[in-house]
Amino acid sequence: MSLTYRPFALPPIGDGLLIGRRASVGPNALADAIDRMLPGMYELVRVDDHPVIEAAIVLRSHFRLVGRDRLVAAMVAHAEDLMDADGCLQVGIAGEVTVHAKIAGPA
Repeated sequence: MSLTYRPFALPPIGDGLLIGRRASVGPNALADAIDRMLPGMYELVRVDDHPVIEAAIVLRSHFRLVGRDRLVAAMVAHAEDLMDADGCLQVGIAGEVTVHAKIAGPA
């Protein structure tokens, strides 16, 4: 027997979730459940014309770093070979913005 423990965290999907076209739970049901737990924090984004991935659910705050369409396209492009149409895949998203600014001294 093997037991594994880890803390349950909200949000339970992390930064994002990719949903396969034949997943046992559809994107609308998942998005509704997540929105009931954490209203307004996630967005459901449909993925058109992809043979494996139907949709993505993404933490809205990540769209400020890259933009909605570019972020979802990157998620799909890097995950399409890792999943099949029957499953879902959690996605961790890490972004960093560095700003260099010249500030004038006292006048």
